[in-house]
Formats: sequence, structure tokens, C-alpha cells
Amino acid sequence: MSAPPSPPTALHRPYAETAARLSLRERSTTEGRAHAFEVVSRGDFVPGHLDRPHDGSGLPLVLVLGGSSAWARGMQRDLAVARIDLPLLGSRQSPKLSDRLVSGHERLARGLPLDADTRALVEEFARQSISDVLRTLEALAAEADLDASRVALVGTGLGASACAWSLPFAPPLRACVLAGPVGAFTDAGLDPVARIASADLGDVRCRLYATDETVPEASVRALGDALPGQPKPERLDTPPEGEALAASDVDSILDFVAPSLAR
Repeated sequence: MSAPPSPPTALHRPYAETAARLSLRERSTTEGRAHAFEVVSRGDFVPGHLDRPHDGSGLPLVLVLGGSSAWARGMQRDLAVARIDLPLLGSRQSPKLSDRLVSGHERLARGLPLDADTRALVEEFARQSISDVLRTLEALAAEADLDASRVALVGTGLGASACAWSLPFAPPLRACVLAGPVGAFTDAGLDPVARIASADLGDVRCRLYATDETVPEASVRALGDALPGQPKPERLDTPPEGEALAASDVDSILDFVAPSLAR
């Protein structure tokens, strides 16, 4: 499930590492099998969680960037669902840098300029996030009961931007959902739209949710136009709290993803 070779870019610089492998810690629940895991990415440890039904092989996979335990509801649709914490978010928070990252990303999404240090922080977040996504997908592909040919990528909150940045470099996907304050950025070096528009993304089905009214409508629409199928941006039922979506919105996304991953 390695991504196709591509030349280094400002945001994606392949890092010489051994093959990605999961370090799994499993516990059984009434709903299914739950695993905490770690993946090494650019020398950093990426913490994650994998939920999969008790029975089944060749399970389709949903990788969620951010989000809460509500995504385990995917097991009811015979999906394996993995979640990872992105840099400086979730369990990787930094008292010094996390708030600066969030506020910098908010300014970026609104089309406002960033000071040099904040821009460098957002750029490094993008670069590390891409690596974390690719390394996690590579590691999950080695799991015997997961089907690496049926994968969906979902980004919530800042994870929506991480999803947009990662999409052109990821291995072939069946579905992709972006639900967060994301769009076309006026900062050309951080704008995901041009790279997405020029990439060969195959038959991936995309859905884009606009979650923040401060992001210019034209910016959100430009990203939607670049995604395969030119999906019209939709609204969530409930405004998200940080990275977490309401259960009804999680169900709506899973209902979109599940048939996309059907054989």
C-alpha cells in the first residue's frame, strides 16, 4: 500500500525509514476488538486507535484524522475504523505550540496573513501530517484482516486540511471526506487545491462539509471544484466541537463511506 513514487515537494519530503509497522495493544469489547497502536513517522510516534468487528476478514478501512470514539460506530457497518492524533493535537498537544497552531490555521483558512514563525509551524504541521497519514496507511495495510484496496480517508477539524494536503500523495482511495475549516488558501505554498487538481486520484468519491462560516465561501467552493466529482459543499447537522462531530454527522459520513467501500 505504499504511495506511488513522487518527487519531493515543499510539504511532502519522503523520509528514509524502515517499513511502517503497527505496535498494537488489544482489548476485547462487547462491540468488537479495540486496539491502541503507535506508528513511527519521521522519527515521531503517532498514537492511534483501531476498532474492528469480532469476526470478518478483508475488512474495508476508514482512517480518521482526529475525531472521537464515536467513530467506532463504523463497526456496525462491518468497517474497521482507525483514528490517529495529528501533530500538536489530541494526546500530542503542546502547552506552548498547540494554541498557536490552531489560531494560525484559523487565520490561514480566513485568508489572513501569518507571521513567519506561525507560518513555519503550520507548514511543519502539514508536512508531518502527510507523513503520519502515509505511514499509518502503510502500517495498516500489513494487517492480515484489513483490505488495503478498500480505504477511506476522513478529516475532521484541522484534520480536514491534513486530509486535503495528504490526498494527492496517498495510495488509491475509495472515498475521502473533509469536515472542517478548509478551502483554497491564499498562501500558495500551503494551498492544497492546485496539487489536488493536478493529481490522478482515480475513482475516489469525495464529500466536503463546510463547518466554519468565517472561511470564505469562494475558498470552500474552489476546493470542492478541485475534488473529484466537484462535490457541492454541504453543512453538518451540528457545529463541531473542536475535532469532534455530533453522532448524527458521524453516522451520515459513515453512511456515505460504507457503500463506497463495498466490493
